[in-house]
Amino acid sequence: RRLELDAGETVCRYPGCPEGRGFDELGPCGVLLGEVERGRQDWKFVPTAGRLYQILEIDVTGKTPAAALEAALPPETGRDLYRVIFTGEGAPDLEDLAERFRGRCWSLDLRDRTRVPRDIWERAGEDSLRGLFLARLRERFDAAGGEEERARVTLADRFGLAALERREL
Repeated sequence: RRLELDAGETVCRYPGCPEGRGFDELGPCGVLLGEVERGRQDWKFVPTAGRLYQILEIDVTGKTPAAALEAALPPETGRDLYRVIFTGEGAPDLEDLAERFRGRCWSLDLRDRTRVPRDIWERAGEDSLRGLFLARLRERFDAAGGEEERARVTLADRFGLAALERREL
């Protein structure tokens, strides 16, 4: 974490750690080079870290985890350390993914925070607010004029159920 502080005529600058040591020190790390004269200061951040720590959160709902990971990883990752947190609905096979992406990054730490996929209409017949909500959306889904409209109704279902279940999406 960088710190900039001026106390009277005293100038204090701290660039943070020159080399990240864990996933609590993300992104570019380096040093500050500067020139200081009375009434003037000129600072430049110079990256020095050989490797960067990065955390990616990837929603795998409706996607294969491998394709979602491939799309999320930047092209140049060979030097860096990545922690990937899978979210949404899905069931990623972390061992298979670790094997498939071995060598793509200096280090790849995979974590699964997904929910088990479920049929979105399974509770549409319940005698409850949730059941009425789902039954109404199912009618709109069935009457939808195309894939774009069906995708919008499905998204409304996901957001509505998350709100009814008091959970984040």
